Amino acid sequence: MKIIIAGAGDVGFHLAQLLSIENQDIILIDTNQEVLEYAGGHLDLITLKGDATSFEVLDNANVSKSDLFLAVTTLENSNLISCVLAKKLGAKQTIARVNNPEYLNPVNREVFENLGVDLLISPRQLAVEEIYRLVKQCSFTDVFEFEEGKISVTGVTIEEKSPLLGLRLNELPLFAKNTDFRVLAILRSFETIIPNGDTLFHKNDHVYFITKKEKIKSLQSLIGKKR
Repeated sequence: MKIIIAGAGDVGFHLAQLLSIENQDIILIDTNQEVLEYAGGHLDLITLKGDATSFEVLDNANVSKSDLFLAVTTLENSNLISCVLAKKLGAKQTIARVNNPEYLNPVNREVFENLGVDLLISPRQLAVEEIYRLVKQCSFTDVFEFEEGKISVTGVTIEEKSPLLGLRLNELPLFAKNTDFRVLAILRSFETIIPNGDTLFHKNDHVYFITKKEKIKSLQSLIGKKR
């Protein structure tokens, strides 16, 4: 997959790092030679100095053959313009980083889609949503939602006063009547355990449960946690 990333700052570098691990064909564009040299020395990618809103730079990056164009510089307007140009020049999909919350309105998103920006992302907005989600479930160390929030995978540490301490997995159905959940895995020290019926809960075990959204409160009560 050929991916072009405009912007080698924190967001761009992080994305390039994640994608390079997956052995994607990446070109990183930035006007700052110093950050490009750093990225080129630490990641498996091609760097290109220039402004991503330039036709010449986009042509040099062979944008017409790209599967994905990501514009994630700190300049919102540049991101939008470069995505529009990239799409018109043949990029299959474009994503722009924005800060203005007005742009994230569904109606306004449609306007940008018609211009050639397939997706808008706001790291600031994503951070707010993540903080809000974690505060709502602060009794858990991890919360991952699936099926549009209908199913949750939650992680919790078994503490000294936890009612689960010393129980075996096959004892949970009697202990936890009317609580619909499953234990997926247990992280013990540096070992990941896929539990069976005889698995015993130890102090400091990090246990991952899967349950329905409406059963979260019951699970909290079961494991001795409060919001």
